[in-house]
Amino acid sequence: MGDRRKARGFSLIELMVVVIIVGILAGMSVFGYRNFKIKNEINNQTRAIYADLIKLRMMAMRGNRMTFMELTPNNYIGYVDTNENGLLDTDTDAVVLQADKNPDVLFTSNGMFVHPVSYSGGGFISFNERGFSSTTCTICIFSNVNPSYDCIKVSQTKINLGKIKNQSSGCTNANCETR
Repeated sequence: MGDRRKARGFSLIELMVVVIIVGILAGMSVFGYRNFKIKNEINNQTRAIYADLIKLRMMAMRGNRMTFMELTPNNYIGYVDTNENGLLDTDTDAVVLQADKNPDVLFTSNGMFVHPVSYSGGGFISFNERGFSSTTCTICIFSNVNPSYDCIKVSQTKINLGKIKNQSSGCTNANCETR
């Protein structure tokens, strides 16, 4: 009867090891996807605010009127100075931009930014008829996922996208590194 070949198969321990390894890899990929999603949301929100600031600046130059952005941690609104007094009057000035109308800015069910905004400079940004800002401001979205863009610097002549240098420092001009 000579040569009998042993039946080969997997032991229960080998099968358990494979299941555990697959579980660990699946868990890591879910965590990686979650961070990727948050990075993407913050990048989109930062770019959306940046684009709306550029729009307000262009409206000021094109319409030969002052424009304003009012910032809060959970919203922003853009206005055009309709009574031409050079001051923001939220009762009479025309609303031309709103964060909740921008599809790239995500809101929770109670109307707050999914990724809250911090800012320096008082919460108001204005552009005169020549497109110059009389206010300097830095806008930041703090997180621990390291997105490509998470801050915006507004100076008298420029609006720049940037990256927060130190997440534990405040939202300041020095802490927003532009490229």
